Amino acid sequence: LKVKAVGICGSDIHAYYGKHPFMSFPITLGHEAAGEVIQVGEDVTNVKVGDRVTAETTLTACGTCEYCRKGETNMCAHRKGLGSAADGYFANYCVASAQYCHKLADDLSFEEGALAEPFACVVHAVSNLTHPYPGDLVLVVGPGPMGQMVAALAKACGCVVVMSGITGDEERLRFARENYGIQHTVNSQETDLKAYLEELSEGRGADFVYECTGTVPGIDCALDCCKRK
Repeated sequence: LKVKAVGICGSDIHAYYGKHPFMSFPITLGHEAAGEVIQVGEDVTNVKVGDRVTAETTLTACGTCEYCRKGETNMCAHRKGLGSAADGYFANYCVASAQYCHKLADDLSFEEGALAEPFACVVHAVSNLTHPYPGDLVLVVGPGPMGQMVAALAKACGCVVVMSGITGDEERLRFARENYGIQHTVNSQETDLKAYLEELSEGRGADFVYECTGTVPGIDCALDCCKRK
């Protein structure tokens, strides 16, 4: 692939500073990207030269274990992932597995295509694991890129979405209001978030909480704000 756009994941930053728990150099980072196919292997039939694609992060997997048989190659113990165990997209060119390439729709830019990998994580969390219904009260803890996409998808599902941030997140909270129509944006350092949610839910709390900070205070807040069950 000729790399056209690539995103920077939080894990890339951890790896860059030598703080990632299972990644070490030398490795070319980058696992969320899109590009143009410029060469294919002799047995490749699903993509051709000139196709605009994004690729899953798996380069190789065993193909026979319990997880691979279910299509959950990301769980394969023998998996090699782009940007972690195999060279990734922070380069002009990257080798990807044809079976994990997906063609981009004509009206999608390469930049939007590069968001397919993180957005797949969001779809997995919101649509596959939790199934919120229209009218459910959803709290998104953290207004970063993942939080923005979670909020957008939950809003598209018809949920009432509350997004929380801290001092310094004002621009990101404004972005969520203006671009995704998130009506409830809260600075949790200035407002009692749990009380705010209880007021919206007759005292129950949030039906679903999506923790998108990866921090101990964020996780504590998420647990505190979720309703019973």
